[in-house]
Amino acid sequence: MNAFHWNSSGYFDHDYDLQKTPGVHRIVVVGDSYVEAVQVPLSRSFHKLWEATLNDASLSGPRHKFEVIALGNSGTGQVEHYEVLRSQAMRFDPDTVVVTLGSSDFCRDDPELSAELILASGSLTPASRRLINHGYFALAFALRRINDIRRNRISICPELLQWSADDIPRIETAWSRTLEKTKASREFCRARGITFLLLYVGSELEVKYALDPVTTISQLKAMGGPHKAITWDMSKSIKRITRYCDDNNVLFISLVEPFIAAQKDTDRYVFGDHYTMFGHEVAAQVLASAVSFRANPNAAEKPTFKQCVTPHSWSTIVGAGGWMRPVESSGQSYFPPSYREFNPR
Repeated sequence: MNAFHWNSSGYFDHDYDLQKTPGVHRIVVVGDSYVEAVQVPLSRSFHKLWEATLNDASLSGPRHKFEVIALGNSGTGQVEHYEVLRSQAMRFDPDTVVVTLGSSDFCRDDPELSAELILASGSLTPASRRLINHGYFALAFALRRINDIRRNRISICPELLQWSADDIPRIETAWSRTLEKTKASREFCRARGITFLLLYVGSELEVKYALDPVTTISQLKAMGGPHKAITWDMSKSIKRITRYCDDNNVLFISLVEPFIAAQKDTDRYVFGDHYTMFGHEVAAQVLASAVSFRANPNAAEKPTFKQCVTPHSWSTIVGAGGWMRPVESSGQSYFPPSYREFNPR
């Protein structure tokens, strides 16, 4: 069981002074449960590993002192991230802001889809979870809420619909709103001379599909109902994000391909419930490689590549589990051909 505590700002991280020490390059990471990272010890979270790597005195070249501050709130999307950016991140006078983007954010940012996501997962709302702490009557209310969920179970989780090869208008509209919110965060930072980086945290399903497409699609179809009729395109979301960031000059890193390469190369899982410890290590390596040569505000104006790093540039991180083997060229696509080729309608 992982022991954790909240800092004075209510986040799973150390306390940092609001006043930044001269000579420190401060990075603030805003995101959801992947940033909150309560599944692992704080020292093994990607942001603390990233901070340790950036401050490793054995690395050559001009050095900054780095601080990486995590503002993670479980179950949030880009609407909440934007508000945290404005109300919390700016208190720390950041030089760089990293906003994470998850595969469920478009649902979190849309009230109707968010309600469906809760029903599909069979979970209680955050408000209901808080009520449980207030005695017997609240518990009775929560149990009744569970029964309501069971009676109103929806046929398919809306998060899965983003990978339908056929465009679904409400899904595409929700994704567009979410991506526009990431752009608003970038504009907020740009106006203040702060480097902005969008980080796609990826999903376990995308990694599973890339490594074993036939089994993954078979398992999706075995869920029955509408799952059988869908033609799945598991690269659809990464393509829509990449296209949007290219079109709008948003500096962007995707962890999907590094995760796929790392798991393929080592046979170690990058996802469990959230990231495994190994997944955090890989994310830290990618981010350290990217930021080590982009720690200046002008980098936000020059997004010259989609993933910001090439696999052969990854280095062993301080205190990590020892994943040292390089992988193949960054030009390689780790996604297999569309499943349409395997299972045409």
